[in-house]
Amino acid sequence: IAAIALTTDTSALTAIGKIGGNSPETIPLLLQELKHPKEARRYRAARTIGRMGEAAAPAVPGLVEALGDPSALVRLHVVRAFGNIGEASKSALPALIQVLNNDPDPEVRKEVSLTLSKLPGR
Repeated sequence: IAAIALTTDTSALTAIGKIGGNSPETIPLLLQELKHPKEARRYRAARTIGRMGEAAAPAVPGLVEALGDPSALVRLHVVRAFGNIGEASKSALPALIQVLNNDPDPEVRKEVSLTLSKLPGR
């Protein structure tokens, strides 16, 4: 997987599209994309992780870190990813509650409320 991303001049997201976006093997590349300077690449990475559902559980620590992204759009997709991952996102509850209480964007806060309602045992 890494060879695909490293040997071409395409983004990691393009490489993931070529090998299948729902494979847990793609998580390291997606987490790398969450740190890209371009907002569009970061939010697409978060969205792709979210679409993986429970298979993206190993991405939870990286997603927690991405909750501090300067872009509200990225934070919104990160929060949605937690909701789609489900049970494994429970470790992110303290970070999500902090975002709920402190994020400057009302849409991000609204999405946190929706995500918290999806998490089991909440």
